[in-house]
Amino acid sequence: MRCWGWLVLAAGLATTGMGCKGGGGGGSGGARTRESTVVLKRLYQGAKQYFTENGAVPTTPGPLTPAATACNGGAQVKHAPDAALWAGSPWVELNFTMDDPHYYSYQYEGSVSGITLTAVGDLDCDGTPSTFTLKAQIDSGQLSAPTIIEDRPNE
Repeated sequence: MRCWGWLVLAAGLATTGMGCKGGGGGGSGGARTRESTVVLKRLYQGAKQYFTENGAVPTTPGPLTPAATACNGGAQVKHAPDAALWAGSPWVELNFTMDDPHYYSYQYEGSVSGITLTAVGDLDCDGTPSTFTLKAQIDSGQLSAPTIIEDRPNE
């Protein structure tokens, strides 16, 4: 398991690797695994913008979308873009869609205490998923800088 700390800068996000056990920072390699962290950061930015404008994060849960893995008969494929999957809450409030083919499915949970965003994929189609989880807390009227935790990133 790997934990990434993120520092929000005016120009974007940068890794800090601070406050993590097990080595912190760094990447797991490969464009397929990078997709998950890039998309989780996009979702976080949508939640942060919503929080700035509304003083709260969306609380409607977003189930794992798409629901199935990107495997076909044991072979890795990409999910085809499907605008209908992202047309409801909370994706609309997060100003989020997936317009390109993608390997991971995404989930959103929001509450008065913060957000949890999850990316789940099975890159080798062996039935064991890799999971990337981004968490950010609401503290003193602010949505904190997120932390991303990787579990089995190359699965």
